[in-house]
Amino acid sequence: MVIESTQMVGIQIASNLLLLLMGAIAFYYALLSLPVRKSRWRSMKVSALTKDNKLSQAAAKLLWIRLNSPSLELSKQLLIGSGIRMDAIVYETIRRMLIILLTVLIITGYLAFQQPSLTLFINPIYVIACSLSFLIFIILIKKYYCSSRNAGLNEL
Repeated sequence: MVIESTQMVGIQIASNLLLLLMGAIAFYYALLSLPVRKSRWRSMKVSALTKDNKLSQAAAKLLWIRLNSPSLELSKQLLIGSGIRMDAIVYETIRRMLIILLTVLIITGYLAFQQPSLTLFINPIYVIACSLSFLIFIILIKKYYCSSRNAGLNEL
C-alpha cells in the first residue's frame, strides 16, 4: 500500500496501535475466561492500592499534597462511600499526576499548531479538546461527589 501524505502515515500508525491495543484486550479477556481455582485465604490477599501507602515528603511537596490535610480525609471518605477500595494518598497522587499530564498535552497541542509532528500529525485541536475535557472531568469529579454526598446527607 502506497501512502503519500504524512497525515495518512500518522493515521496508519494510530490505527495499527489501536489494533494492537484491541488484540491485547482480547487476549486479556481470553485469559480471564480460563478457569481459576478459588483463592483460599482472601482476607490475606491485599492489593498494593489498598495498603496504607506512605508518600515521601519530597513527592508530596512536588504534587502539592498535604499528607495530614482534611481534603485527604475527605477523599478517603468519598472513596469508602463509593465502594472504591483504594488508599486516598494513591488516589490523590494518580489524580494530580493525570492533571499534570493533561496540562502538558494541552500545551503540546497548542505548540503543535506550529510544529505538527509534536502530535504525530493528529489535528492539534483534537488533542486539545480531548485533553481539556478529561482535565475538566478530573478536576470537577471531586467537587461533584462532595456536593452530591452533602445533598444526600441533607435529605436525611
